[in-house]
Amino acid sequence: MTADERRMGLWEAVALGVGIIIGASIFSVLGVGASIAGPNLPLALLLSSLAALLVAYNYAKLASAFTSNAGPVEYAVQAFGSSLVVGVAAFMLWFTYVGSVALFAKTFAGYAAALLGRPGQPHVMAAIEVLVVAAFVALDFAGSKAVGRARSTWKR
Repeated sequence: MTADERRMGLWEAVALGVGIIIGASIFSVLGVGASIAGPNLPLALLLSSLAALLVAYNYAKLASAFTSNAGPVEYAVQAFGSSLVVGVAAFMLWFTYVGSVALFAKTFAGYAAALLGRPGQPHVMAAIEVLVVAAFVALDFAGSKAVGRARSTWKR
């Protein structure tokens, strides 16, 4: 894979970030948020949007300062050096990514099973979840540029 195939442009990065935020917040946990926040849900969404913007701004600044494919792990190494603490933090970040993919797969399976007229059927849900995880793995092997292109294509 060439360096250009691994690089994402602005629109691919924006599409990827927006897709993750919408996928995780709107489709996956909105019901839970509504049950916790109740009538304050709009305020909770506004505050979480502001927090997401701050995180996005920091990622953008760090990405422009450190041109590495390692992403957040590289930022931690640059700030704190290569140490056990950074290694543990990198592992924890990787673990949250795995959890995010599982959450996305579970949420997508719930919607897809309902669309297929088979809501809540365990075998249907499991099959869809496996297909979604396989799609994420395939996109990961295709490289970040392909992931960004796929996201921005879906947004059109």
